[in-house]
Amino acid sequence: MNKSELVTGLRAVAAELEPLARSIRRNTAVWNGSAWVKGLPAQEPSPQAIAWLRTLNTLADVIELQECPLSERQVAYLKEMLFGGMGSLNDLRFDWRKLGVAAKTVNERLSNRTEELYNLFQS
Repeated sequence: MNKSELVTGLRAVAAELEPLARSIRRNTAVWNGSAWVKGLPAQEPSPQAIAWLRTLNTLADVIELQECPLSERQVAYLKEMLFGGMGSLNDLRFDWRKLGVAAKTVNERLSNRTEELYNLFQS
């Protein structure tokens, strides 16, 4: 497995979670990717988004700092952790009724990025 591709994939998935991991107070200006937008509804951060964001970034950091290639056991562990069953990254979805319209966008983009990450484990 190519370590740099895995690190890039992990960071890409983590980046998709950032909009739901931040706290927004009423009338706070927020960067939407191209401009500062004010007057968005207040938003409490999603605990699941925060947990996965930190986990994915930590995994990426550890893998990036490892000086040798990943072992088969490490790859198997990462695959199981990320895609192995209930509570895995593969199951992560956000309720747009609780978190707003941003959750719909995050769910779509997260699904695409997670599929790209999964494909790295298939090669």
